[in-house]
Amino acid sequence: MVPELPAELEAVLNRVTAKQREADRKHQSYRTQWEKLYGLYRGYSDWKAGYSQAGPRDRDPGLGDAKREWGAELFIPYSFATVETILPRALSNRPKMLVLPRNRASEANVQHMKGLIDGQQEQIRYELKLMDTAKSGFIYGLGVQKVLWRKEYTKRKALVAATQPGHPKSDPKGTGYVQGEKEVCVFDDPDVENVDIFDFFWDPAGHCIEACEWVIHRTWRSDDYVAKKLGSGDWNNPAGLEMADAEGLGSNRREELVAERQRIAGLAV
Repeated sequence: MVPELPAELEAVLNRVTAKQREADRKHQSYRTQWEKLYGLYRGYSDWKAGYSQAGPRDRDPGLGDAKREWGAELFIPYSFATVETILPRALSNRPKMLVLPRNRASEANVQHMKGLIDGQQEQIRYELKLMDTAKSGFIYGLGVQKVLWRKEYTKRKALVAATQPGHPKSDPKGTGYVQGEKEVCVFDDPDVENVDIFDFFWDPAGHCIEACEWVIHRTWRSDDYVAKKLGSGDWNNPAGLEMADAEGLGSNRREELVAERQRIAGLAV
């Protein structure tokens, strides 16, 4: 049995889940259309790959199948073909952030700031991450990216202060230091993450992102990931939740969603 949360956290949880359920119901029509577009795109992609690899005798039947599926003019396949052509063209110039001065006094800092931002974009390979978001926008009409600040640490070998200075086993030379491990910050910069629009929920009353009072990004985590976060203290655990209580929660729902996407793409076993 999952322990009860404190009253203030229970109120926050109820408020967030209520908004997610409300958006889930009202966004159903969007998801139905997205699933249809996803199936058409995957169908065209698979057909194109098979057609290009087929021999001369097999191409005529393949073209006939495509016409029966999409009509004699192949209107839908051509629409999706433009995705494959527009995407590399749109990103070929390596999109950069536009840096403008707020006033005349800050004009001298523009180049310095531009160099910093360009370096941060290159570090996170922003152009590659933008490809998934742009492709989603071209196929579905909606692409979402989440901007965040990422800070990562790792353990590396280093000289650390000896717990018992002068002890022959820990510090035979009496230097006061022994070989050990030290936590080092390896990343401390902004980052972006592509958001699957099927896991994106926005305020139904908002007509654009600026008008939305709230948005929700649903993520799926494994039991091991949750246990690691709780054990390290990165996540609060005021209810004293045991992993045995939470094991498997949400995994069945995720499997249902993944199975549905695979079915639409024609990948269901």
